[in-house]
Amino acid sequence: MVFEGRKLRLCSVHLDRIDSIDVDQRGAHLSWDEAISLLARETTDETVRSRCVKELLAWAGSDRVIIGGDFNTVFCSKAVRKMETVFKDALAGTSDYLTGTYTKSGLPVAPRLDFLFYSKKLACLKAHVVRESAGDHYPVKAEFCFGS
Repeated sequence: MVFEGRKLRLCSVHLDRIDSIDVDQRGAHLSWDEAISLLARETTDETVRSRCVKELLAWAGSDRVIIGGDFNTVFCSKAVRKMETVFKDALAGTSDYLTGTYTKSGLPVAPRLDFLFYSKKLACLKAHVVRESAGDHYPVKAEFCFGS
């Protein structure tokens, strides 16, 4: 799209969920042992999500881009770390950085699965997790402007 006379690429993503997690209408169900094992795999292994991010990065470019959506993985995962090699996380440096966005995790601490990334040619003025939703995720909302 063109905004204020400049090209801006907006991308919405919904990466594959982790198949090994039992999910029903009430939400996700996993034990602490399963959660720790899953966290270890997501942070160290090549996963469907990290492979999708690799393809996304090759396609999206880095010039005035905003990519947001359900990454179905946590902030310290290999997929998110790959995104952060090119883009900035809109919630980085905010009090909502660790705020959970998946509302039906069944864990004492809800995981953050939803992200807004932006290119270095943009500036994030403010960002937060909107704590109301019609679905099972809280959205991430941000305001951006063109950088120098």
